[in-house]
Amino acid sequence: MLRSSDDAAAANHYWSTGGGTAVITRMAPRLSVTGTTPAPTAYPGYRGYTTTTAADAVRVRRCLRNEAPTPVRSLALEALLRSTRCAADGFDQYFGQHPPGRTPLLVTPHPPPPRRRRTVCRNDRPHAAAVHVRRGPAVAVSLLALAALSLASGPAAAHGAAPHGDAPLGSVDWRVDLSSPTGDEINVSRVDGTLRLRDRTLRPASARSARGQGTVLVPDRVLDRAVDMITPELDATVPAGSEVAVDVRGQDGLGAWTEWREASADAPALLPRAVTRVQTRITLISAPNGPAPVVHDLRLSAELDDVAPQPDAAAADYTATVYATREGLVGGTTANGHVIVANDHFVALPSRRGLSPKGSAQYSVRVCGPARCETAPVWDVGPWNTHDDHWNPSSVRETFKDLPQGKPESQAAYQDGYNGGLDEFGRRALNPAGMDLADGTFYNVGLNNNGYVTVTYLWTGTGAATKSLPTRGTDVKARQRPTSTSTRVAQLPDPATVRVQCQVHGQRVQADGHSNDAWSYLPDYGGYVSNTSSTSPTAGSRASRPADREAAKPGPVAPGPARYTSSGGPRAPSPHIWRQSDGVKHMGPENSP
Repeated sequence: MLRSSDDAAAANHYWSTGGGTAVITRMAPRLSVTGTTPAPTAYPGYRGYTTTTAADAVRVRRCLRNEAPTPVRSLALEALLRSTRCAADGFDQYFGQHPPGRTPLLVTPHPPPPRRRRTVCRNDRPHAAAVHVRRGPAVAVSLLALAALSLASGPAAAHGAAPHGDAPLGSVDWRVDLSSPTGDEINVSRVDGTLRLRDRTLRPASARSARGQGTVLVPDRVLDRAVDMITPELDATVPAGSEVAVDVRGQDGLGAWTEWREASADAPALLPRAVTRVQTRITLISAPNGPAPVVHDLRLSAELDDVAPQPDAAAADYTATVYATREGLVGGTTANGHVIVANDHFVALPSRRGLSPKGSAQYSVRVCGPARCETAPVWDVGPWNTHDDHWNPSSVRETFKDLPQGKPESQAAYQDGYNGGLDEFGRRALNPAGMDLADGTFYNVGLNNNGYVTVTYLWTGTGAATKSLPTRGTDVKARQRPTSTSTRVAQLPDPATVRVQCQVHGQRVQADGHSNDAWSYLPDYGGYVSNTSSTSPTAGSRASRPADREAAKPGPVAPGPARYTSSGGPRAPSPHIWRQSDGVKHMGPENSP
């Protein structure tokens, strides 16, 4: 419920087992919130009419962060950290937000009761308006979800004026600025516009390698088109035994980052989905106790590769049993530049693909040991290997592709004599460790000695399930945002069957007498398409004629019938997202210039 709003699996269960409105009256005093009340008497038991205030949302978040027991805090913050744009039913759950230039878009089965103004404190501080929550709270966990809905912000949208015309699509190229400090770099110096290792003896703690390392995290670049294949053109002096690695990742229209992928001129990085924001990481690695490389220039080109069919079913985050060792090494520096302190909380994995930027938890794992579970960020690379993303399936695993998913190379080397019993550097594997745990994490999960733990890699799931549907007409464009004036990021084939991952409210579009403000996010094209379509074969054929593609016009959308949850509370109806024609559900062109 905290990560992806789910009426069937979470809200109904907690609401009914917790006593319905008693959930609110019981938990509000315990959390010291004064502006949160259940539904008015006109709608008894309807969790969707629970109201809260911004001040109460802040109070709940602070209680969670500062006062909740560690297991509760870890569970809740993990879910909030991974909150998705789409709910379990595929609809936008960022409603109640106020994006620039827009007001909240709420759909109700009947007129809501009058809103009231509530005093958040009994002094002269300003009043706060009550927030009308459409996905109601359940027990304590769902009350925390109220805070998440009020405080969590959606993925940052690309800014800029609306385009006067669509730019040509195709590849896009840019040059990385090597002369200006990025503010996120480790052990790198700049000399005459080049990048060099500052100290060849400084190396990541967990890998325990004789190779010095430095990293530059380049600011992300917003593109005017969707891409999924990135090719670098690197100009560098690379002495024997040294290395320069160019890793890239992308952020999609729902705000989710892909895993990092190493790219080279002869092996471009192919990202798992289309993105419109790209970030580059440059890693300089010296020869063992020897010379280091020098980077003179880096250019990148990106394009949208042919869209390959993908499954519609959602994949959960991958979980495996892994042998973990205690990292220790207090005072050492991790691969992302963090200086290890006593009782630290982070993990190391043997691949840069899941390495979080310094201070962030963008790539985190849930580690469960004998005593408890902890969610910890990935801040170091190791042990043993540095190119062994053993959590990935063989089809995308960086190296050791003949090993089964979930089995680290070090474990296979130690137990089965794989690779002659050696790691990637030719060292004898002395234990089967596939991850290191910082001291605080190690002891918190209940380990006293090295041992096996259950690990969930929290960035590996695919999010909400998708639905494959055909488009109708020609000249269907995917937009960066759900508006016809937003940048066109992709042009769909005529016709096409596309995967829809999420549906949001956006600009209202009218076509052939039908009006709709619903837009669908297409993960394979990195953008939104209006859901406007026709209701008959004749009208549908009219929609395919370019002459009918005028600018979006306002028009009413009749709400559908209210749906009811198993707890008896009403649920907001879906807008007319899909329209029926010839017995097949279709998506139509956006009717934009």
